[in-house]
Amino acid sequence: MEQRFGLTEGQRQAAWKDFYHYSNEAAMEAIDLAGGDLDKETEMSEQIFSKYRARIIKYYSVTEDELGRIVAEGMVKGWKMPLPSYKPIAK
Repeated sequence: MEQRFGLTEGQRQAAWKDFYHYSNEAAMEAIDLAGGDLDKETEMSEQIFSKYRARIIKYYSVTEDELGRIVAEGMVKGWKMPLPSYKPIAK
């Protein structure tokens, strides 16, 4: 099985799912906190997701660039998006 960035394809797929799960999670948290202010919502979403992204990077021992490449790989290969019931691995 091919390894990239020290991860198997299955591990990269898990990182991909965590990335999209936490992206959605950050957006939902920002909506709740912003009180309808779209500019504030965007800013808060980026701040919240930055923390989640750091969690993913730490858990999978990858760099920011490597995580970006994993996300790109998932798009190119058509990896499935996580279901709403998905429980992230990187906690």
